[in-house]
Amino acid sequence: MPVPATPSSVRSGAFTSRERAVAAIAAVMLALAPWGWGGVVFWVVAATFGLGVAVFLAAWGGRRTQLVAAGLWLLWLVVAWFLTERSLHGSDEPGLLPFVPSVYGIANNPWLEALAFPVAALVGQALAFGLLGAERVSAEAWRRLRRCVPFWAGLAFALYVAVQVGNAYGTVVERDLFWRIVPERPLAWLPSGLRAPLRSDEVDPGAMNGWRLLMILGGPWLLLCAFRSAGLRRRVLVALAWVSVVTAMVFALWGYLNQPTWGEILGFKIPSEAQVYGTFINRNHAGVYLYLNVGLALALGFWHLRRAGEVAVRGGPHLLAAFAAVMLAFFTLLTNSVGGVLVVGGLLGVVAPLALWFGMSREHGAVRRGAWATAASLLASGFIFAAVADFGKFADKIRGKAESYRVTGSDDRAPLRAATWRMAMDKPWTGWGAGSYRWVSPVYQVEEKALQDTRGRLRVRALYAHNDWLQLLAEVGWFGLIPLFAVLGWVGRRAIAAGEGGHPEALPLAGLLLLFAFHAGFDLLCWFTPLLCVLALVVASLAAFTEQSSSALHRRDR
Repeated sequence: MPVPATPSSVRSGAFTSRERAVAAIAAVMLALAPWGWGGVVFWVVAATFGLGVAVFLAAWGGRRTQLVAAGLWLLWLVVAWFLTERSLHGSDEPGLLPFVPSVYGIANNPWLEALAFPVAALVGQALAFGLLGAERVSAEAWRRLRRCVPFWAGLAFALYVAVQVGNAYGTVVERDLFWRIVPERPLAWLPSGLRAPLRSDEVDPGAMNGWRLLMILGGPWLLLCAFRSAGLRRRVLVALAWVSVVTAMVFALWGYLNQPTWGEILGFKIPSEAQVYGTFINRNHAGVYLYLNVGLALALGFWHLRRAGEVAVRGGPHLLAAFAAVMLAFFTLLTNSVGGVLVVGGLLGVVAPLALWFGMSREHGAVRRGAWATAASLLASGFIFAAVADFGKFADKIRGKAESYRVTGSDDRAPLRAATWRMAMDKPWTGWGAGSYRWVSPVYQVEEKALQDTRGRLRVRALYAHNDWLQLLAEVGWFGLIPLFAVLGWVGRRAIAAGEGGHPEALPLAGLLLLFAFHAGFDLLCWFTPLLCVLALVVASLAAFTEQSSSALHRRDR
């Protein structure tokens, strides 16, 4: 679905009031993304969802829409405050949320959990109200939304998950890390799932159910739908990409300098045996966040290089983008994420040269000379970072994995994949229920010798399959994956268009998405809001770069 654009509108310099409103809320989401403990705590998920709702309303609504929504969030805030206050003072009446823990920190603070959504949504709506000017409800935005495949696919997936949760085959009863599933009688002809805890306590941080999964996916999904509905021009998405890249550069340096093994970081208590990178509880997720921004930086480099024209060899923003790409790539290596290293290697060693060679083939001599100068600056920056970086820990990790493979004949996550595959094949069509993996999979994990202790019991309960594709199949089945296949087809058509020439800035994004999909086959990526928010920007930018370029304006709608 190309965003309607005319040559005159594309050349227009000033942002429209709707573009400013959507971009302001999106910039807040992107700037805050890496600082919320990797998106694993409930109130961070709720706040992201609140901002997602606000940016979605800003994409098509008028000032009156924002005012009505703000009034609703204010009422929600007052009710949530009152009920939480009553729960904390020992009232027998239930609070707004299922329980209030007796001991809590910043990760499960009941005030944050109860107020995060309405406060975030209220802030977003206030920004939209102030920036929309005299805008009214946009009929054009609604037309774009009705033709947006990710929008309808997301609604279909949400409906499917809601049916699963409502038609439960069991209820999880949990206390102090022990749980059991109490059987129920679902309708056999409908997809079924589990009723499970929504929130965690200090003792057990492992709560997950279908509603929480929808909240995790919902904020980034609404952000993508807002980008598409508002019809953002490429220059707006470029500005947002710079916000994300600069935030990632600041976080990369700060995270490298803040990797404690105990205590707290920004108020978040560090679990035992956790390997943090800044405010990412998992170093691998920090690596993913950084390499997503490497892809954005490469796209920015090609975008500014093409626009520089005859003065490309004199320098400009494309050189800054190249430096950012190299800096973020080396900090990705310093997270010791094997998947991150493979993706960065693919981006810099394969995707960037292909974009330079094929994407810039139509450009005139000055631009091509500027491209080679940019490539030289990439190499020079790379040598500088390599000279001062210490990759000893990463080398030790690679040697350990190689030794494990030599002894067992497979990688250390093969038993989890085997267990997840058996789980998926027991209910292949409708799945066990969104968010059910951590409750159901231990029965299958314990059958794997490599996951057993000396007494034949499960050594460690894995909360994720470390293979997003298999875990989704196990949770929602083939029927639940149909909306995902629709989105993959929609993205795939734009990735193919990126290779048709005329827009080299789209090639790094297409390659990034392909490498991300590959990485999702041996790690857990699609369950964390910071990664998904940046991914939404990547997808929206790829679509805009391929649909709004001068070579694409004459194409028919896809």
